[in-house]
Amino acid sequence: MPRFKLNLNFYRDNRANTAILFGLTIFMVMGFAALAVDGGSFYYGKRRLQGSTDLAALAAAADLGNAQNAAIATLGQNGYGPATLTKLEPGVYTSDPTIAPSQRFTVQSGANVNAVRITTQTQAPMFFGTIFGAGAANAAAQSQANTNSRYVNIGAKAVAAQTNFASFSIGSGVVNINSGILNSILGSLIGGNLSLSADDYQNLLSTNINLFSFSNALAARASLTAVTYNQVANTNLQLGTILNAIVDTAKATSGINSAAISALSQIAAAQNRFATMTIAPIVSFGPYWQTPIGSSPLNATISAFNLVSLVAQLSNGIYQVQTNLAVNIPGIAAASLIFEIGQPPVGTSLTDVGPQGSMVRTSQTRLLLNVQLVAAGQTALVNVPIYLEIAPGTAQISSVQCTPGNIASSTVTLAVTPALTNAWIGVVSTTNFGDLSTPLTPSPATMFTFSSLANVTGYAHASLSNLNPTSVTFTYSDILQGTAKQTSTTDYLAQLVTSLIGNLQVNANVVGLGVGVPPSLQSLVTTTVVNASNPIDQLLASVLTSLGISVGTATTWVTGVSCGSSVLVN
Repeated sequence: MPRFKLNLNFYRDNRANTAILFGLTIFMVMGFAALAVDGGSFYYGKRRLQGSTDLAALAAAADLGNAQNAAIATLGQNGYGPATLTKLEPGVYTSDPTIAPSQRFTVQSGANVNAVRITTQTQAPMFFGTIFGAGAANAAAQSQANTNSRYVNIGAKAVAAQTNFASFSIGSGVVNINSGILNSILGSLIGGNLSLSADDYQNLLSTNINLFSFSNALAARASLTAVTYNQVANTNLQLGTILNAIVDTAKATSGINSAAISALSQIAAAQNRFATMTIAPIVSFGPYWQTPIGSSPLNATISAFNLVSLVAQLSNGIYQVQTNLAVNIPGIAAASLIFEIGQPPVGTSLTDVGPQGSMVRTSQTRLLLNVQLVAAGQTALVNVPIYLEIAPGTAQISSVQCTPGNIASSTVTLAVTPALTNAWIGVVSTTNFGDLSTPLTPSPATMFTFSSLANVTGYAHASLSNLNPTSVTFTYSDILQGTAKQTSTTDYLAQLVTSLIGNLQVNANVVGLGVGVPPSLQSLVTTTVVNASNPIDQLLASVLTSLGISVGTATTWVTGVSCGSSVLVN
């Protein structure tokens, strides 16, 4: 029986190890190559096809009577043949936020057609995948189509609609400008000292800033290139960058006077807050959100005053501000302010570009205004703490009536709901003041102390509620002129202050004993507050308007309209 002897030299021989390892790993290397190269090829092909499909859908929606030819021509301009278009479906698109996005387009025919859905298909080459039989498998699966085994099918879909759009906003139309109060509030928000005059603020109020031009200037300031308007709006930027971009926009806009530019420059130079923010809560670009920066497709404007005020409010990261006010109103000795401004809910802003159903809204606000009044014949001051809770006001496009080729006949109607407001004379804890989700319960406030022996407490509550939506219509002339319209001419703020003071209940007691004191002390406080109702109303109006807040009424603008524009809606 033969014997086999183990040759240890064979095991010790490591020559050609590299070749052996290469042979063992070649398929793994080729697999990674297939994954990287072929995967990249498919991804690039898919993106290129989707972009071309989007453009074809836009072209088809812009020319619904010749949609098929428009789509094929656009695909051809992007290097795709007519066979790439596998299906074109006309239909009706309903811009209604209450309807699920997937159900807003329905395939239809007839006079009401306003949209089109197109489906495309092409092939992407494989480079390494065929080595592993992927091409053979693909060929077998697609034998009826006679597809070359070195290619795989990729497809895309797009829906575009022909829609009327408008740019609109909601805020406060400043009527009476108190420069001292405005300087105090705006200065505290930006962390600097301001000394602007009433004329300066009036210039800012009458100066319109185009939000597309502003975004272009903002992108230039921040060195953002190859980005869309939506990307600019959602980029965190420093307060100084944003304020200086407003100055840049004003300088580049014809018709803006030097006084307004000087006022904007002073604000930008005074800011001393190293905060970052986005402008998304201020403006939504609607159908133009994917449009590359550098253009101005619609006249969407906002007053320089409102834009600066909103930017300053949002730049304060905690949104809560406390400041003493530079009051120059007869009858008021001093005043201080604490306020908290919440961000608009996600998906809404104060200015928007959109079709019927689009909505803008103001921010929820809490405000504690401490007013000190001089009591007749007394050296001590009467303290009146006024606490306000202000819900968001809203404006929604209810219709955009216009005809392509006859834009001068355009009208835009908004359904405007003013902010609901609750007001108290009383004190609240500032511990949870910044948590807008936590209710605060005002309690009676100490309004007057007499020689440390007696004090007078007071409490009152009033509210504005049950405010129904009001239709406000803007003609094309209103739109061109940027006319601001209020939902009512009634001075609801004055009514609120009068009602609040009329409901005031006061009680006077000996300090520490709870023993009543002569009614004259109670009468002193009540008379002092009643006599100061007009100054309090003026002070409160100045504070609210400087924050862009209206009580019981709302100011809206429509600054641009577009008829029959085709936009992607899927």
